[in-house]
Amino acid sequence: MACSFCRFSSFYRMYLPLSYYQFPIEYTLQEIEEKYKKYNIKHFKFADSNFLGTKKTALQRAVRLNEEINKRGLNISFEIHCRSDLINEEVLQNLVSAGLRHLDVGIESMSESQLKRFSKGETPEDHIKVAKLSQSFGITMQGSCILADPLVTRDEMIESLEGLYKISKTVLLLFNERMILYNTIPYFRRYGDLIIEKKPIPSFMDGIFDYKFNDPWCDENISLIERTTSYWKKELRALQQELLPGLSGIDLFNFVKYATRFLVNILLQIVKTDKPRDDFAKELCNQNIQKLRDHILNSKINFIFYKGILK
Repeated sequence: MACSFCRFSSFYRMYLPLSYYQFPIEYTLQEIEEKYKKYNIKHFKFADSNFLGTKKTALQRAVRLNEEINKRGLNISFEIHCRSDLINEEVLQNLVSAGLRHLDVGIESMSESQLKRFSKGETPEDHIKVAKLSQSFGITMQGSCILADPLVTRDEMIESLEGLYKISKTVLLLFNERMILYNTIPYFRRYGDLIIEKKPIPSFMDGIFDYKFNDPWCDENISLIERTTSYWKKELRALQQELLPGLSGIDLFNFVKYATRFLVNILLQIVKTDKPRDDFAKELCNQNIQKLRDHILNSKINFIFYKGILK
């Protein structure tokens, strides 16, 4: 299912209506085996936005991958991007047996109504399920999120942030504060007439639109949220360089994941405030940076939980 905000699927379908197909596992493993033996490369990232395909192909693809990797004796690890609703215990068991160590998922939202506008075909429960499974199998997970689309409501943002906070212990969340609106995407065709104000942005890329949010609170405060996340990242980076300058790799991943839980809580407090101001948001950030500092100094954070998993 193509997400309504995705410009890539829209672009390809303009010229190749039946453009989606999967390389045979044997073909893929032949290339991996060559790199493994010739260059001693042992970790791979599949650059495919939906590695498992569909519900009909997900288990079959995971099983075949596991069989081929083990048959060829490849001691490798890898990471993939896929949909939440394609992951179940049997699929993940085969993938982990094959060498899966990291899962990247497009969560986008934990609001049911926002997910429907995004044409995700998934539910918040799907995201919660895959977060729990990833933790139980000992693999890291990253999830991308779109906080606001033109029709988002304040209540939807609260619902989404509350849901994201629940999974933020096990998932590194990456935020896009506002959706980029292209005139070629399904979202624009379906909902463009409902957006109260929009205008094209002069740029090297045609078809990008600036817009006002229909919800008055969102329209007034999304810029504040963007400034807050930017300020948080700057302060977090300074804290990490001061107290944990040598942090890298999986340890850095876990540090950012832990810290992002604080950010989700900050954003939730802002959205629940009727008239938030910059000084209020900055004070929330400073308070939480201090909490994080105290946790680090008191050794309350286990950054090496996953250490040793990546080969």
